[in-house]
Amino acid sequence: MQHLYDHPEGLDPPFKGVYEHCPTSKVFTEVVAKKGDVFVTHGMLPHSHAPNHKHYARVITNPHVNLREPFNLNRPDGDYVSHR
Repeated sequence: MQHLYDHPEGLDPPFKGVYEHCPTSKVFTEVVAKKGDVFVTHGMLPHSHAPNHKHYARVITNPHVNLREPFNLNRPDGDYVSHR
C-alpha cells in the first residue's frame, strides 16, 4: 500500500485512496475459521460478508487498544520488537 507508506504520520478517516486497488485485485483468499480460532488483522483489511446459513447469531468484537506511544516504523536497524 504505497499510500500508507507515503504517510508514516498516519491517516484520518475516510482514508481516501487506501482501497483504490480493490476493484482491480485478481487474487483473493478465503479465510474460514473454526470454533476457538482467533485472527489478528490490520484494521484496514478489506473484507466482505458471507451468508449466515446456520441462522444463529455471529458475533464479532473490535476491542479498542491504546498505545503508550506511536509506532516507530522508521528504524534504521529494523528492530521492531519492543524490549520494555
